[in-house]
Amino acid sequence: MKKLICVWLLTVGALVSLIAQSTFPEDGISNKKSVYYLFTNTIVHSEPGKADTAAVLFGKGQILAVGDSAEMEISDNTVIRDLSGYHLYPSFIELNTDYGIEPLEKRKNKPGPEYERKDNRAHSWNEAIHPEIQAVNRFSPGDKEAEKRRKMGFGYGMSQLKDGIARGSSVLVTYGEGKANANVLKSEAAMHFSFEKGSSVQDYPSSLMGSIALLRQTLYDAKWYGDAKPTEVNFSLEAINAKSDLPRFFSIKDKYDLERVARIADEFEIPFTVIGVGKSYQLPLSEFQRISAIVAPLSFPDPFDVSDPDLSRYIDQSDLMHWEFAPYNPYFIEESGIPLVLSAQDLDKPDKFFENFRKAVSMGLHADSAIAALTTTPARLIGMEKKIGKLKKGYLSNFFISDGDILFDDDPKVMSHWLGQEEYLIEDPEKLVVSGKYDLNINDSYYELIIKSTSPYKSHILFKEGDDTLKTQASLSLQNKQVGLSFQALDSSGYYRLSATTINDGAIWDGTGIDPLGNSIVWTAIRNKDSVHSQSTDSIAPDSIPHPPAALYPFKAFGFDSLPEPETVLFINATIWTSDSLGVIENGRMLISDGKIKAVGVSIDVEEELGKKSREGYKTIDLKGKHITPGIVDEHSHIAITRGVNEATQTSTAEVRIGDALNPDDINIFRQLSGGVTTAQLLHGSANPIGGQSAIVKLRWGRGMDEMLFDEAPGFIKFALGENVKQSNWGSNYRSRFPQTRMGVEQVFYEYFFRAKTYADEKEIHEAQKKEQKSRRRRKRDQEPDPFRRNLELEALSEILSRERFITCHSYVQSEINMLMHVADSMGFTLNTFTHVLEGYKVADKLKEHGASASTFSDWWAYKFEVNDAIPYNASILVEQGVNTAINSDDAEMGRRLNQEAAKSIKYGGMSEEDALKMVTINPAKMLHVDHLVGSLTEGKHADFVIWSEHPLSVYSIAENTYIDGVEYFNREKLSELEKRDRERRAAIYTRMQEAKNGGAQTRKPSRKMERYYECETID
Repeated sequence: MKKLICVWLLTVGALVSLIAQSTFPEDGISNKKSVYYLFTNTIVHSEPGKADTAAVLFGKGQILAVGDSAEMEISDNTVIRDLSGYHLYPSFIELNTDYGIEPLEKRKNKPGPEYERKDNRAHSWNEAIHPEIQAVNRFSPGDKEAEKRRKMGFGYGMSQLKDGIARGSSVLVTYGEGKANANVLKSEAAMHFSFEKGSSVQDYPSSLMGSIALLRQTLYDAKWYGDAKPTEVNFSLEAINAKSDLPRFFSIKDKYDLERVARIADEFEIPFTVIGVGKSYQLPLSEFQRISAIVAPLSFPDPFDVSDPDLSRYIDQSDLMHWEFAPYNPYFIEESGIPLVLSAQDLDKPDKFFENFRKAVSMGLHADSAIAALTTTPARLIGMEKKIGKLKKGYLSNFFISDGDILFDDDPKVMSHWLGQEEYLIEDPEKLVVSGKYDLNINDSYYELIIKSTSPYKSHILFKEGDDTLKTQASLSLQNKQVGLSFQALDSSGYYRLSATTINDGAIWDGTGIDPLGNSIVWTAIRNKDSVHSQSTDSIAPDSIPHPPAALYPFKAFGFDSLPEPETVLFINATIWTSDSLGVIENGRMLISDGKIKAVGVSIDVEEELGKKSREGYKTIDLKGKHITPGIVDEHSHIAITRGVNEATQTSTAEVRIGDALNPDDINIFRQLSGGVTTAQLLHGSANPIGGQSAIVKLRWGRGMDEMLFDEAPGFIKFALGENVKQSNWGSNYRSRFPQTRMGVEQVFYEYFFRAKTYADEKEIHEAQKKEQKSRRRRKRDQEPDPFRRNLELEALSEILSRERFITCHSYVQSEINMLMHVADSMGFTLNTFTHVLEGYKVADKLKEHGASASTFSDWWAYKFEVNDAIPYNASILVEQGVNTAINSDDAEMGRRLNQEAAKSIKYGGMSEEDALKMVTINPAKMLHVDHLVGSLTEGKHADFVIWSEHPLSVYSIAENTYIDGVEYFNREKLSELEKRDRERRAAIYTRMQEAKNGGAQTRKPSRKMERYYECETID
């Protein structure tokens, strides 16, 4: 390969373009001659899918021409360089970085909570909301970090302040050295958001659902602020509106955050580019219509060190499978149709970046898409597609030179990186390029020498012996143009020790040496031309792409190989516990189809019930000796919630929603299906008098967040009484939040309901004004009503007053139960459910009169002072008094045996078996206002039911099959098959991880992922 070394050395000292203007004074002497540069005979990757041998003329910070140098006008002050065999790529663009951004200083707060921000400024009331911050004002380049990025091919970075929920605007910079102002390309590139509060020391928000609520309220406030133009000044809201034309980027922490961002995008009609976490392949990406693009990491996880079998068993199955799947993530994103951007943010070594880059392509990512994901796509997303991302006339002259094709060569190196008129040398131009395959001739015996260009050089020699190819490792040393090579003879008789002088840029080696017997020998090595600088731009052949491993739904142990579908089944010869007026049917039959119960009884005319479908076929299952009950309904659960069950920071957090923090991968879903649970109300904790909104879900194992929700269920909210809400046992630092007494708790309810009533009245007046204006012809003197500010907290509470939302209240003591019923009576609504209600037996008559339900424990008592009067007869007494009563879990483990918890009331109080079962089926369904859909085996209801091995209230009975909407989500017979499948998959991954370790891969220690069990009092 020809090099004009003297010209190269000349360009190393080239200065910034004369035309570039600067407000900073220049010291010393400038070289005003080297203004233009012409690179000839180079392979120019001008844009994705286009690579040609051409010349590039540039100067004054811009590309002036790309093509045939003979057709270019070249001035006298043009430096010409022949780059035969080298490749030119436009500088890559990093969209996920905080390069050069000074972090916010975290204030030291005094012991105890901080509810309000301490500085008296006209910004958002919450420190986690600071969209007014401009990263450009905090930008200071760092030479060391910039050098690392240039070695990876990155010339641009969109730097953001990675702190807070509304983070402000980012700045687009180059990875050059020198003053900050010379490296800023675009002072405001995008707006940034996340669900992480960052350095804020305010207590709120303390949970994921709190972060989402705060962001939603802020976005609603910004819209109102822009429309209403109030006299109050809020620079944060002004900033959101003023920068609404900027692209919006959202940084996420886990895969389901992508679904959460999509919800916000739909709600506010804002497209977001999501900066992801590498697990996008686990989601149905094609459903997220307002996701503009996904910025995916190229930092694939290292294999675990699985040499210790005892430690290895603690590795979560999902982590093992993620190691397999992570390199496929870019491919899956591309297949979804969502634009892909690649990021090297979490990679420290350039070699690892290019290795992972090529790995992603080898796993199916199209080559053109891979290049686009680092150039044209990120440029388009930030509105810079006409300036950066390509090597074309008029674009910025920011590019890098590599000694090979970065996609298809074994070990390409970035030789230098040009940013404007400044060249940053990365590899010594005189350094020999020795990587490749060589024909090795030793005393007329021929071998193949293969050298990988890593430091130190890794090389081996292949010998042909008959039809076999034998391999031996070789040791290579370089000094200037001298080469040393040694390797062991195949018969282990000794070593060959060779030395040579290289010519023709290292393509030919000619030298002498000593064989294992001490004889002098001559030898040569000639590099194969085909092994250097591949110019292919085609994708890897489809038949060479490894097929992705089989996915699971959800992506963990016991996941489905494919999601199950509703079945048409006739069950016969079963004992059917209907939990309705039909009672218990012996030798009964039940027909399900289309997710519904078609018929229940002793005899069923299948053809009449199914019509044409009966001719298409259905299966019959004989359940002789077995029992069918409705699916168990758990009125009070905390499973399947992530990153906080309590937003414990304020007296009222009615704006937060458990539905925003669902975790469909929680193994407790599967465990509770194994105990017959099909529906559950997932409740906020009991840390404040007015908690958050509930999520009523069906335990559809393997489905996503939205698919878990029980769509037909009405809204609920959690209230709480007692020790927790007045912070009795929180410590001496928690004495500042109102209320601190039980009397204060009552006043909180009145205060917030009065606020909610006022809010509802104002909203009604506003809606009436709008309707009136619409219905009559506008006159000049008519004025539009002022925009109405939507308040998510008061909106939820006003829905209670209008009976659109119902209260489930954490309670123990009779005096407080009486108090809240009085509040409800005086405010004109009915308290729906008292949960726990362990002194309910004392006020059963009042509960009946008020119309409240009771959801209680079977036999929990004396675990804290306010439950000292609890008795195991509570449920029986409540039922006798006519109160709709249920048994709930409030505990992930108890949720698996609610049938047994219900059965305890047969002992404590002599309750009938049917009434006991109703306390975990139809009764809680009535509490949740879904009894017209679930809770009993009644014609027309959802086909949610459980098949038990024997009497459903027996401690010896086990749930064998659990159906939801006619879909079998649990089958005990298949458990052993699932366990075997998962065990074999683990073993196969262990083998591949061990092979990776043996091959020199860096490994990580196994770690145990502890399960988090949420209860009412859990505070993160």
